[in-house]
Amino acid sequence: MSFPEFIKSDIKLTIGMLVSNHIQYIEKGMEAIKPLLEAVPSELIIVDTVGPENSDGSLDVVKRYTDKIYHFDWINDFSAARNVAMEHARGEWFMYFDDDEYFDDVTEFIEFFNSDECYKYNYGIYYTGDYTTPDHYQKDAAGRMIRRTANTRFEGVIHENFNESYMPVKQFNAFTHHFGYLFMTEEQKRAKSERNLTLLKKELELLGPNAKTCAQMVQEYMILDREEAGKKCVEFVEKLKGTKELEKTAGQWLIVSHIRFMAGWGSLEGILAMEEKSLKESKLNETARLVIAQQVAAVAYYIGNYSIAADRVKVYFELLDWLNEHQEQKVLQTNLDFPRFMMEEELFTMCKIGAVSENHLHNYDRAYRYIKRMDFKFCKNFEEIRGIIELTLKEMSDPAPQIEYYKRFYKEEFFTEPTLIKYLPEAIRKRLQED
Repeated sequence: MSFPEFIKSDIKLTIGMLVSNHIQYIEKGMEAIKPLLEAVPSELIIVDTVGPENSDGSLDVVKRYTDKIYHFDWINDFSAARNVAMEHARGEWFMYFDDDEYFDDVTEFIEFFNSDECYKYNYGIYYTGDYTTPDHYQKDAAGRMIRRTANTRFEGVIHENFNESYMPVKQFNAFTHHFGYLFMTEEQKRAKSERNLTLLKKELELLGPNAKTCAQMVQEYMILDREEAGKKCVEFVEKLKGTKELEKTAGQWLIVSHIRFMAGWGSLEGILAMEEKSLKESKLNETARLVIAQQVAAVAYYIGNYSIAADRVKVYFELLDWLNEHQEQKVLQTNLDFPRFMMEEELFTMCKIGAVSENHLHNYDRAYRYIKRMDFKFCKNFEEIRGIIELTLKEMSDPAPQIEYYKRFYKEEFFTEPTLIKYLPEAIRKRLQED
């Protein structure tokens, strides 16, 4: 692959931020990126979207961290606002960040930009946690870092993204807490989605039918009216049928979402018919097929069809292993909430479905292989752990090697606290007594 000429500068990184009125988060966000700004040749550019006269004090806070503050008269266009920062940027890399979020730790970024590694990659992805309640967030992956060319810009009036990107991609483990979707009332939540939907309809009129805008509209309809979201999904897929748009990652998301709506009804017959239709009629990438396999497995498991559940879990992990071996394809196929289906909590659930299903089919070695993939910190309760482990132990002629493996997943107090030892599988209790 040939690359364009990237920007060369004595400034490694420009951080661009839109600032409105989030006084409750802004200082924490600034303090979180301060070590990065101090350790790396960098600059922070603030785009003020409300004006000093309407500010809740956020502008006074950011003035303590930078003097590069530019006003933008808000016109309901997020790309236009972010491009103000891009136009003033001097950094070789550009990262965008919002005033309602903060990083846990930026050490990984500091190490990246203070080494030659930043010249080996052209795009960066890190994790975000979008809070829906004060103590619950939805983990996702966000591509918010790019190595700049003279043509790098934002596009899209909302849910904006870079107009260009080049492989290879660096996946960071860094994590940011994002509070833009944390609402005090249902009315506030609906009002934001209605605003987003209005902007997306405007974009659809300007650009014509395209997978990205249609997919984002379906996401907003999901919040406002799930039945209407399902109808719109079908409508958009039909409208884009026969075009290259459905081969794009957003188009793949639309096709899969139609199946996800069916999964919500819990109809195995219905979801199997849609799975067959989609695989036959559409050119689906690996990530799309992975999500379909996950949806079918969940429905089959729920109604007790362990044969189909086991088969789709097997497909899921075959595709996941392939994607993990082909990271560039994994990144290229990332869109909207697709990454959520490959994160740790979902992996635990799929391992559990696979283990239980294979046990019911008397395939104990396969069940054990899924258990070995589990990260038990995502288990909701000790009874669940015990139940999963006993599935295989009780059928093994010599459970001793597996017992030693399982013991690693129990907290040390299990082996000393009389009130907790009851949670251990019987085979482990006997082994402890023998020891």
